[in-house]
Amino acid sequence: MCDAKANKVYKTVEYWDERFKTEEAYEWLTSFKDVELLIRKHTCNLLREKQPCSSNTKEALDTLPSVLVVGCGNSSFSSDLCSSGAENLISIDYSETVIERMRQKHPEMEWKKMDMTKMDGFEDDRFDYIIDKAAMDALVTDEGDPWNPSESALNSTGNMIKEVYRTLKPGGKFLQISFQQPHFRKLYLNHSGFTNQDVVVEHIDVGMGYFMYTLTKKT
Repeated sequence: MCDAKANKVYKTVEYWDERFKTEEAYEWLTSFKDVELLIRKHTCNLLREKQPCSSNTKEALDTLPSVLVVGCGNSSFSSDLCSSGAENLISIDYSETVIERMRQKHPEMEWKKMDMTKMDGFEDDRFDYIIDKAAMDALVTDEGDPWNPSESALNSTGNMIKEVYRTLKPGGKFLQISFQQPHFRKLYLNHSGFTNQDVVVEHIDVGMGYFMYTLTKKT
């Protein structure tokens, strides 16, 4: 994703709405299985043995750690996460098309149309964990020179991190899976209450080689 002119289409909801009309599923970067151990490492009592994702009552779900997946698309990542125990889970995407299709595919789960850069539908300190798999990657497709990113890329990623930080509970964690090298990605993550010193970087040895970035909101 280095050609800004060719790839900036990935930042438009029109592109995704049109694509999701016919595309059944697409897995960006990694599968849930590829990163399950890393997720278990950075979460507490979130995942259990695999089981069907149940339709628990709200009262029952409220006793479980709360999770938000941003930019969910039509990936199976959210459903795999849910069936592994993360049942107090909300998945969002700004494409109405994909959210409606995912509601039909997994009616037992909660799906919301929402822009991850403007999550007005969620109160402050809402989630224990927020997970991004390749969502911010779409926001940097128009960055141009990664050493001197475009104002558009800085603004959109900044708005996303601001909202992630706002909606995380104190002590909550943001887990991000990305293709981007740490020395470039840290520029975008160093925002709001997060600093580069807060970023834990781990390599994901699948495909072309990816990275997991883990940040914890200060208590």
